[in-house]
Amino acid sequence: RKTLFAAYWRSIRWTVLPPPSPPLLHFYLLRVPVLKFVLRLVSDVALAVCVTFEEGEPSVWVFFVWPLAGLISEYTQLVAADSDTPTFLASLKNELLSWVRSDTPSNYRADLFNTVDMLSLHLLLASGIAHYMARRAYLPLRSFAVLALYVRLLRLIYLSPALGPLVLLLVRMTIDMVQLFTL
Repeated sequence: RKTLFAAYWRSIRWTVLPPPSPPLLHFYLLRVPVLKFVLRLVSDVALAVCVTFEEGEPSVWVFFVWPLAGLISEYTQLVAADSDTPTFLASLKNELLSWVRSDTPSNYRADLFNTVDMLSLHLLLASGIAHYMARRAYLPLRSFAVLALYVRLLRLIYLSPALGPLVLLLVRMTIDMVQLFTL
């Protein structure tokens, strides 16, 4: 029965989606991870441009709804990255402990861009709240949020396998510079 279904699927699968031509076989865009990556990159560019050129009173959609939706996505990634704890609060507790204690590694922060995403979305949400609550804190928060949103665009480096050592070098240099300036 299983082989009958497999034979049937082999016979109809290219009627649903045409096969890619041989030169484009490695860059077939209907693979889910590539499509998800491209859509997320386009969304990051749109958010960075919207926040950069927003004038006057901040838009509710750009400063509240978009960051809240992004934070929900990031927090679900945080829970999914920690397979030992099924609940949100336990995952958040383990994540906070991994910041304090070096003996508890974090699966979520293994990718540097997860930390940048979380930071930029929190800063953007805080700048939207600061516009109404503390006007003097609005512009500094917004400027740091815009900077962090543009750092998110460095995710484009993931597309090139030759840039891996360069990315590791830049991350290490950034950590060293932050440590130098904080001492």
